[in-house]
Amino acid sequence: MRGASNQQRKTATEENCPETVPEGEKLKREKTSSFLKKVGWILMFIGIPLGSAVGGIPFLLAGKIIESSRKIEKNTVVVLAILFVLFFLPSLINAQNKLLALGSVLSLALMIYAIFLGVNYIILRGEFFNLLIRILVISAALSSIYALTIYFANFDFIYFRSRARTLLAGQNTLGGVTVFSIIWTLTYLIHTDGRRKVWLGLALLLMILALVFSFSRGAWLGAIGAMISYGFWEKRARIKVAIVLLVGSVLLLGFPFLRGRLISIGDFFHPLTQERVYIWKASWDMIKAHPLLGIGMDNFSLAYEEYMVEGAKISNPSFAHNTVHVGPIFWLLVGMIIYGDKFAWKQSKFS
Repeated sequence: MRGASNQQRKTATEENCPETVPEGEKLKREKTSSFLKKVGWILMFIGIPLGSAVGGIPFLLAGKIIESSRKIEKNTVVVLAILFVLFFLPSLINAQNKLLALGSVLSLALMIYAIFLGVNYIILRGEFFNLLIRILVISAALSSIYALTIYFANFDFIYFRSRARTLLAGQNTLGGVTVFSIIWTLTYLIHTDGRRKVWLGLALLLMILALVFSFSRGAWLGAIGAMISYGFWEKRARIKVAIVLLVGSVLLLGFPFLRGRLISIGDFFHPLTQERVYIWKASWDMIKAHPLLGIGMDNFSLAYEEYMVEGAKISNPSFAHNTVHVGPIFWLLVGMIIYGDKFAWKQSKFS
C-alpha cells in the first residue's frame, strides 16, 4: 500500500515538474554560453572605438539563448524589449520607408536586450572587465591612428579642409566614441603605474588629436562637459583632466581652421548654425503634424523635404540634432554614468 502511494507521488511529481537537463549537458551549455558571451563582449569593446559594436550582438544573443538556466531578470528584460518594440511600432503608420523603420526598431530592441542581459556578466567578472577595458584602450588608440592617417592623407593645404573619421562610421561618430574612450583611458591611467602610464599617456594623446581633428563640434562640447563632470567626481583625476583640457584647448585655439570652427558654435549666423535652425523648424512641424505616432525611426531625412523651410535644402538632414545643447547634456550624463560604473571596476586591480 505504501509502495503504491510512493509510486503515485513519483508519477505526480514527474507530471508537474519539467524534465531536468542532465548535469553534463548543463555544464557543456554553460561553458558554450560563457564562451559566446565573452566573444560578444570582446567584439563590442573592439568595435566601439571603430564606430560600430553590432558585431558582438549575435554572440551575446546566442550565449543567452543556449543558457541552461532561466533567470528572472532575463524575463524582465524580454518584457522591456517587447514593450519597446510595441511602443514604436505605431510610428510605422506614417513612415515613408516602413521596412527601414521596422528594422531600426528591431535592431535597437535587440541591442538593448543583449547589452542589458550582459551587464551583470562583465561586472561580476572583475578580471574579464579589466581585459575589456584594455581592449577598448588598444582599439581606441588604433582607431585614432587610422583617423589621423585619413585626416592628413586627405588634407587640403589650400583650403585647410579635411575631417578625421572612424573605420566603420563618420566624423561625428569618431568624436562621440573618442570621448567615451578618453574617459576610460584616464580611469585606467589613474589606477595603474609603471611603464603602462607612459603607453596610456601616448594613447590618450592620440585620442585627443583624433577628437580634435574629427571637427565634431558636439563632441568637443561633450568632451568639455564630460571632463568637468569626471574631474568633479574623481578627485585623483583632476590634474590629468586639467592637462587633457589644456592640450585640447591649445590645439583648438592654436590653428586658425580649428579656431574658426570652435567659434562657429556660438555664431548664430554661421551657415552650419543656420542649418541647425532650419532642421529644428522642420522638426517642430513634423511634431505638430504627427504628435502621437511620429514619422518612423530613421525616416527623418526622407520626410525632411516635405516639412523643410522654403529654400532651406540641406545636403544631409540625417536627424534633428542640436549640436549646442545635446552634446554637453548627453556627455555630462555619460561622465556621471561612467563614474558610477567605476565602483564595480575599482573592486579589482589591474594585473
